[in-house]
Amino acid sequence: MQEFGAPLTIVTYVLCVALGFGLYFILTKLGVSKAHNDASRIVDEANSKADNIVKEAILDAKTQAYEYKLEAEKEIKEQRLEVTKFENKLFNNRVSKFNNTYCYFQNNYLMQSMMKNKV
Repeated sequence: MQEFGAPLTIVTYVLCVALGFGLYFILTKLGVSKAHNDASRIVDEANSKADNIVKEAILDAKTQAYEYKLEAEKEIKEQRLEVTKFENKLFNNRVSKFNNTYCYFQNNYLMQSMMKNKV
């Protein structure tokens, strides 16, 4: 029986070593696969966060642009009001000057008429 024991022991050692290497490679592949899955998950989360940041930045920019628009419209409205006030003041001044000139000529005409009647 000793004749079969030595080769059987050698074959058993070789099979155990082969089985160990096989398990090592399988576990290594599973570890790499898990690491790859973890890396993919991390990249997906980073992309999702980046998309959210971009959307938030766009929303902030739109909000700020809208606020600038409202502010500009308010300033334009104030400037138009000032222009309208100035136009009204200018118009009233011209009307006043016209009335003064009209009254002057009317008084002058009346004075001349009265002078002619006295003569």
